[in-house]
Amino acid sequence: MSVVSPSHDPDPAGRATRPIRILIADGQPLFRRGLAHALAETADLRICAEADTAEQALPRILELRPDLVLLDLTLPGGVWPLLESTLAQWPAARIATLAAAEQSDEMLASMRAGAKAYLPKGMAIPALCAALRAVAGGEGYVPPALAARVLGGLRLGHGPRPACPDAARRERLTLLTRREREVLDSLAAGQSNKEIALRHDMQEKTVKNHVSHILHKLQVRNRTEAALMLRERRRHPPHHGPLVP
Repeated sequence: MSVVSPSHDPDPAGRATRPIRILIADGQPLFRRGLAHALAETADLRICAEADTAEQALPRILELRPDLVLLDLTLPGGVWPLLESTLAQWPAARIATLAAAEQSDEMLASMRAGAKAYLPKGMAIPALCAALRAVAGGEGYVPPALAARVLGGLRLGHGPRPACPDAARRERLTLLTRREREVLDSLAAGQSNKEIALRHDMQEKTVKNHVSHILHKLQVRNRTEAALMLRERRRHPPHHGPLVP
């Protein structure tokens, strides 16, 4: 992890202006370096800090209070708990998630979790810089083509499943066994199958089977949606009955 002191660049009128300070949390050093180099060519965007893991990122975010936080969706340590913890302790944080590819379920999960933007890593630098400025200035951003696909699917009635705020979907969690709930807790913490296997003294193949059963019982398509359902259940606990038998 590295920290860069903020600098000031003059504007055309000769006044001192502070660049937009950006903290990036991404487990890929090459991507972080490439982005920092690209932003260094602009007058108003700067990387003020970097983090390799969620554990490194949270204290730096709260200490530096950057204008914009970039969180990679595959961040080691779990991006979803980090996003939730950040907003719980600093509700005004402006967070954008970074994705390797445009995926509608990831985009919706990011927005529901409180992110202001969903940025594919393959964006052209000029478009990325424009998006970063917009988000830091209070606007939101999602890739236009992806937004159009999602809206088109919703109009036709077969788009991405909506978030699961309703009690009926949350109650599906009661179908999980205790072991499946333990695995789901670990999924929500951002752990890989290998990490879950080591933590719970299981074979990795057994973990994969549990994950498959969890997705089937919850009627979700991937680990992200399953983790999101668990977080919503924690935010809106039922007034009766235990979570698991």
